[in-house]
Amino acid sequence: MTDLTISTDTITERPFASEGEVFDLLHDIVLGKAEFLIVARASEDYIQAAKREDGFLVEWRDGNADSHREAILVGALDGEGTNALDMDSAKGVFSSYIRKAPQPTYVDWRAPELLDTTPVYGYSAVLLVAVVLLGFGFVIFG
Repeated sequence: MTDLTISTDTITERPFASEGEVFDLLHDIVLGKAEFLIVARASEDYIQAAKREDGFLVEWRDGNADSHREAILVGALDGEGTNALDMDSAKGVFSSYIRKAPQPTYVDWRAPELLDTTPVYGYSAVLLVAVVLLGFGFVIFG
């Protein structure tokens, strides 16, 4: 497990400490103390989670853009599945990734429908830049 790193929007990438730390950071996302969590082996090998209204969006990338997948709960929503994982499901998926164990049978992996292979934190950075530039424009031209 020593080859892993961990990061959030509030934690710069650092060496992985424990599964307990990952579970605590998932709770921080629920509490609004963090927006996302990434546990990585390499720049193209990671698992990440972000909060949704109805749970977590969990994505796994295993080597390149073609291997980028989102977790789907099997059997949810009348057999259609949902990509909103509850806390226990998210913990199970992260735990399997950390331990290099098979993923739980209650999840399936599919390519996101609108696949943007930018890690979750990329969206926050783009939004922040847009807001700053818009605000800058109002100051100059406003």
